Amino acid sequence: MLSRRSILALVVLGCSLVAGNSPASAVIPDLTPDFIVNSTSDTADPNVNGICDIFPLLPGETCTLRAAIDETNASALGADILFDIEGAGPHIITPVTPLPPVTKAAFINGYSEPDSIPNTNGPDLGSNALPSVVIDGENLNLDQPILTIDAEFSTVRGLVFRDQMDEAILITADSVKVQGNFIGTDATGTLPDPGFQG
Repeated sequence: MLSRRSILALVVLGCSLVAGNSPASAVIPDLTPDFIVNSTSDTADPNVNGICDIFPLLPGETCTLRAAIDETNASALGADILFDIEGAGPHIITPVTPLPPVTKAAFINGYSEPDSIPNTNGPDLGSNALPSVVIDGENLNLDQPILTIDAEFSTVRGLVFRDQMDEAILITADSVKVQGNFIGTDATGTLPDPGFQG
């Protein structure tokens, strides 16, 4: 199944061929913006303008996961949501309310966090992954998912979901990938999460 990036690449490549360029000379741009989460705060972006910054009047950008989703939903083609939170993990994000539903195609990549480690073992050797971005649902009600994906060709990768009594991720769209996440465990993936019953 083609990813969102692959589909966009094929569209751009097709346009280049129609214009007379050869495949070897076609440069396929990344048409989606990147929003880099660098805070474990749960603050929304007060000014959705293509820049993820919860303090727009101060120098420097502070981008939360909630703000990154807000900006992604407002973008034309969706976005990549990456992580670069300072300090040693686990980096725990505790939403006060459910995160905004993702309504534009998003690639949410927890393994982009510098101290996260994706699985490098083969399929028969178990996982040696160590994701370091944790989404904690302890503030949410029983029937509230932490994250809802309502956009086709989205991916949620490399996150830990814990302390949620019902659904951690609610998927309401087709062609959504959920890869390499720890759901209902601790951040090591080796111990059950006593607060998770979903």
